[in-house]
Amino acid sequence: MICLLATLWFFLPFPSARAATTAALPTLLCTAYYPFAKRHTNLPQMVLGFSLTWSIMVGSSAVGHATGFPWTDPSTLALLVAAILWVVIFDTIYAHQDVTDDQRVGIGSTAVLLLRLHGSNSSSVTRRLPLWALLGAMTAELAVSGWMASMGAPYYALSVGASAVSVGAMVASVDLDSPENCWLWFSRGFWSTGLAIVVGLLAEYGRRSRGVESMALLQAAWTTVVQGGTDLWCVA
Repeated sequence: MICLLATLWFFLPFPSARAATTAALPTLLCTAYYPFAKRHTNLPQMVLGFSLTWSIMVGSSAVGHATGFPWTDPSTLALLVAAILWVVIFDTIYAHQDVTDDQRVGIGSTAVLLLRLHGSNSSSVTRRLPLWALLGAMTAELAVSGWMASMGAPYYALSVGASAVSVGAMVASVDLDSPENCWLWFSRGFWSTGLAIVVGLLAEYGRRSRGVESMALLQAAWTTVVQGGTDLWCVA
């Protein structure tokens, strides 16, 4: 895979395409490590989160970033952190399906870590407290990302507000002691949260695009009026 990326980097004619290919290298390395992460750490969900969400940087590099490197932009970095926390929350709930087997064979996960921190006899409510903390951090990072990029109301209403409500409903309702219930919330809640974030970003893009088009039309109209007035004055 690395050889393929190196070949693409050499033959791709566009600088943005080369930048995107280069930006993809960290996620390839992280993805290759992920299957082994459970043997070395109780935080494989963090590794998975980085692997899945680094595509934010790849996409930003592909379309061309104002600063040249999207990982130097505070807004993009905040969005990346929020996306990683989102994956950690959902995959922690998913990991509760296999937490008993993971403990027996000695594999690590955030679900195993929560059981060790709170005790095997801890209630589902107690083990949900770290998930609430992660949700608060995720929501804060989304808000910071929007503030840094001067986002408007659509972004805050959908990408921040609606996604927080979606994840909050899942954290409040999921039964971490029931594998079936964990799978139900993981499989359904993931889509609603992702949809809220994407629709909010698209709505913000549409708002800004309309604003740019409106400014272009006003400038064109003003130029026409000024030019027409100048021509009339010259004729007169």
